[in-house]
Amino acid sequence: MRANMSLSFAKFKALTRFEQSLFGLPFVLTAVLLPFGDPTFFATLTQKEWLRLLFVIPAFFSARISGMAFNQLIDRKIDALNPRTCNRPLPSALVSPKQAASVAVIALFSLFFFSFCIRYQCFLISLIAAFFLCIYSYMKRVHFSCHVVLGIIHFLSPVTAYLAIKGRVDLPAILLGCIAFFSIAASDIIYAIQDYGFDQKHNLHSIPSRFGLEKGLLVAKIFHAMCFPCLIFFGLSLPVSGVYFFIIPFIFLCFFYFYRNWRRDFRAFFFCSVGVSMSVFVFTAISLLI
Repeated sequence: MRANMSLSFAKFKALTRFEQSLFGLPFVLTAVLLPFGDPTFFATLTQKEWLRLLFVIPAFFSARISGMAFNQLIDRKIDALNPRTCNRPLPSALVSPKQAASVAVIALFSLFFFSFCIRYQCFLISLIAAFFLCIYSYMKRVHFSCHVVLGIIHFLSPVTAYLAIKGRVDLPAILLGCIAFFSIAASDIIYAIQDYGFDQKHNLHSIPSRFGLEKGLLVAKIFHAMCFPCLIFFGLSLPVSGVYFFIIPFIFLCFFYFYRNWRRDFRAFFFCSVGVSMSVFVFTAISLLI
């Protein structure tokens, strides 16, 4: 009985889909790097301010774990009906609803704790983020703007990480949040294409199910295209070298590869999403260090 009630790491990983942290984590790490543009900034940090840095990454993972656990808990009955998702941990009884709820609530309060330890402003934003985390799964039952809700969550992540370190929100952090918003929202729209027929049959709302496959794909392309002006202005707002702007053709190639291959190999979705976030981190880090 005790073995059945335990939540192993394998079950925890399946519940939280831990590998998808790579979609948002590089944006948060980039936000942490941005103050390096001012070489005197870190020299002036107090011991207390250095300790704040230790809570940024745990806060991100707490939000990520809570959001995914809530999502799978709320969607468990729908997932059980969908052939694509019926083998997920909750529909397949690998994880119980009580276990999923425990993970979601503990992670949510961990987010509040870590955010409060950083700054009270971050704690207030964590309450807003928690609201969006909880309503994301319900949104597809009422409106096709569910993708925008997910984008807002990822917009808040790097903005809050930057606020945690600098104590204010500057233009580079907002532009970085916009890159995350458009990239993640576009990816979520395309992800919803997989369930186009199922969503229409069960009256679930997404941009593809509301406007059709071709228009849904067009909206995703527009969102992805919006990443480019954000990337350019983000680079111009920072004291970076010209190396940074090689990110533009690199991300263009990521999108080109994705739109060329996603219909026959949906793994391209994962590689494109990770490619965008990781390239923002890598090119920004290299440029700031140079």
